[in-house]
Amino acid sequence: MKYIILIISAIILIFHFVNIEADFPPCFIDGGFPYTDEGWYSNAAFNGIVKNDISPSLLMPIHSIIRVPLFYFFGSSLALNRSITVLFLIATIILVGMFAYKKYGLLSSSISILYISCSWHLFAYSRIGQSEIEAMFFIMLSVILADSRRSFLSGIAISFAMLTKTSAIFSVIPIALFFYKDNKNLLMYFIAFFVAYIPIIAFSYMVYPIEFVQYFKSNFITDRSTFSLLNIYNTLIKSLSYNIQCVAIILCFLFSFNNNKKYSTVLFSMVFIFVVMLSCNVYHPNRYFLFLMLPTALMLSTFVNNLNKFQLSFLIIIILLQIVDISVYVFNPTHELRNMAYDIKVCVKKDKLCGLSANTISLATGIKSVGILSDTLLNQFEPDYYLHDMSHNPTCKYILNSKVVQIRQPYKVGNKVFVLYKLN
Repeated sequence: MKYIILIISAIILIFHFVNIEADFPPCFIDGGFPYTDEGWYSNAAFNGIVKNDISPSLLMPIHSIIRVPLFYFFGSSLALNRSITVLFLIATIILVGMFAYKKYGLLSSSISILYISCSWHLFAYSRIGQSEIEAMFFIMLSVILADSRRSFLSGIAISFAMLTKTSAIFSVIPIALFFYKDNKNLLMYFIAFFVAYIPIIAFSYMVYPIEFVQYFKSNFITDRSTFSLLNIYNTLIKSLSYNIQCVAIILCFLFSFNNNKKYSTVLFSMVFIFVVMLSCNVYHPNRYFLFLMLPTALMLSTFVNNLNKFQLSFLIIIILLQIVDISVYVFNPTHELRNMAYDIKVCVKKDKLCGLSANTISLATGIKSVGILSDTLLNQFEPDYYLHDMSHNPTCKYILNSKVVQIRQPYKVGNKVFVLYKLN
């Protein structure tokens, strides 16, 4: 059974690459992010940091650094950008499997691998090039190094996780618990973390001070940042909505007997701090909850060996049911975003494109673009075309001044309608 489970997991992982340019699954869309964030996070890798632009690469440069050489040699594309994310997912799964095998044996390892491989939620987000999954890889690497008492390397790995996605901060303290009552290794862990993290952030600030402050204010000093009981409630409800398996595993873990108290504390504190962290913010996009997959996969491995045959079979069936959603999505794809991008490229050619989703079109086609707009940026960039998401008010001053000389046909992509304007 163990080897059959591993073979099924490997087949599902191959599915991740099938029709990889397909549109993002509509059931997980909670805003315009499939059309904006994919290009926004990767824009610095192929367009560089644009002066006066708000770029996430200033605080989270690892995502772009990984892509720079690949985009340079192979050119930017949706397929390449998403394939990088899938490869990081596979690497994360391998690390989880190795760790679970070391602690609890092959059965626990194979079930943990199956659990992550067959997650419909994780599958969907692995096929849109954002940074949560890459941060999960560095978190898992840090856990393995901490468990092996390699405190300095563990600190560097967790700093890389935060330089990939700032939200990975929830795992810094839990991983430090591996060094409880080991003051020397605990000190080395935090020294390595700060030595690797602070200089890179300081360098970003020194080179791009205006852009750095703009990004920091727009993401961390907003009306989104507030702690309340309502936020806790919303966080838990979303956890139930999108990660019901995660919640079930956490409950089973809490009621199961595990003689490794330190390891149990590490895993539970990851979940607890994650929920508290999200409760400090009213913004809860679905992708944030991907981080729950990592501690729950490790929790699962701790009690799988205690299940009887009926319980184990039931668990496997529940996990495998998600293959239905994955198969329907993979083998009935739509490519509206990709087709729109190619159509726009024919029109724009070597001109410049602006608009909230312009960076994603740029990622797919290689045309020059800027995304989030300001008067300063528009005057500096002098765009030729503007891609307008009709669910928002126009943000391009040329359109507001009615200096439009050409309007292309609307493009319907998922639940969005886009119009391309030729600017004066």
